[in-house]
Amino acid sequence: MNTRPSLLRDLQVAVMAGVATLALAPRRIRLSLALWVSLLACPAHLVAGPPLVTDDTGTVEAGQYEVLVYAAGEHRDTNDSAELPGLEITYGLNAAMDLSFTIPRQVTDGEPVFSAESDATDSDSESGLGEASIGWKWRFYDRAVSVAFAPSYSFPMSSVAQIRGLIEDSEVLSLPVIVTTQTHSWELGGQLGYDLINDELDAVVYGIYAANELTDGLRVLGEIWGADFVNDGNTLGFTNWRVGLEWSAFEHFTILAALGGGVSSDLEPDERLRRDYFFGVAWDP
Repeated sequence: MNTRPSLLRDLQVAVMAGVATLALAPRRIRLSLALWVSLLACPAHLVAGPPLVTDDTGTVEAGQYEVLVYAAGEHRDTNDSAELPGLEITYGLNAAMDLSFTIPRQVTDGEPVFSAESDATDSDSESGLGEASIGWKWRFYDRAVSVAFAPSYSFPMSSVAQIRGLIEDSEVLSLPVIVTTQTHSWELGGQLGYDLINDELDAVVYGIYAANELTDGLRVLGEIWGADFVNDGNTLGFTNWRVGLEWSAFEHFTILAALGGGVSSDLEPDERLRRDYFFGVAWDP
């Protein structure tokens, strides 16, 4: 799934600062950094397992749908942003494969995500269609340890949203491999992926998680996740944490919630992730 804190935008503000610092540098260098900024400044491009960022190998049953309505957001000293609301629909192709489509409404409050493209002031709030994502998951090994390949493709849905500074004209192909194992009431897993972003930027995205079933229908979860981006030999990265719960409160309905924050980051202190949240309701008819 593709929602959750903006991995690419997590680095965007720091690179903007680099552009300002090199304002007197040769024009070729300035244009290269500006392009990097525009590519970094897109919404999150993650295959995710709500309420966490790190996915698991589970798939929707063959011939069945799962509908998830959610709200997700993040806070930094310089900017607040959210996907409010977001919608994900997943369909089970067979016992080991499913297909998903996600589309959010993107909201920013404070400094525009793309200040170079937006007429908004720092105090304005902007909203519009975010970046859509199509994902496919294939659990190709399922023994004591299960392994899945879950590529996804993210792309902008609205040119108006680009003009208003909410999203950029960037496309992302994510190629993660996911591993999950279970023992008694515990589930452990990890994800390692490689992102290709408009042929200009590479990213390694990683995460590990643990989940424990406290009672029938109630699980608590925790994870460490992050990303490292490389462009022209320059590297920027960050690591974040998130804890959450998954509660099958009613038949066919599951409540998902999580809170998170930053562990380490190459960004300036006022540009780092302070906290993020996720809340959603999943319906499996």
